Amino acid sequence: MSRPSARAAELERLIGRALGERPLERAPVSLEPRLLAALERRALRPWWQRGFAAWPAGPRALFLAGAVGGVALLWWALAHLSRAGVPGQALAHVNALLAIPRDAGQAFLAIGELGVRLLAAIPREWLYGGVLAGAALYAALFGLLALGYLALYATPVRMQRRGS
Repeated sequence: MSRPSARAAELERLIGRALGERPLERAPVSLEPRLLAALERRALRPWWQRGFAAWPAGPRALFLAGAVGGVALLWWALAHLSRAGVPGQALAHVNALLAIPRDAGQAFLAIGELGVRLLAAIPREWLYGGVLAGAALYAALFGLLALGYLALYATPVRMQRRGS
């Protein structure tokens, strides 16, 4: 059990040393006044121009109640329009609007069914081979990235010992 903590301590030491070797970078002189001015402008905005989480509890509750009530009223009106037998274009337009989510759901189901049928038609050995090839390519990508990092950024340990 002490081995993972020893590794973690070694990693922490290496990271601390690498970060300690980096010089501190200074922010531009003009950054602090601009940042403070932006924070002051943001603090002076009225509550309704801030984010919803910054609103007082009363207006937040009122807004949520109004939103829920508006949705309920819309559904009630659509249900009454369809039951009242509104003639002509109004009912056709409402039915067309309600058909959009239904048609989208049917399209997704059809695409899913097609995917299942195509997957069932592919031999199992090919699927396993594809998964293994994808995993090998993924591992090769990480290996190449690690080599690139070592070649470009990492300082060899032998060079550090000789230079010290």
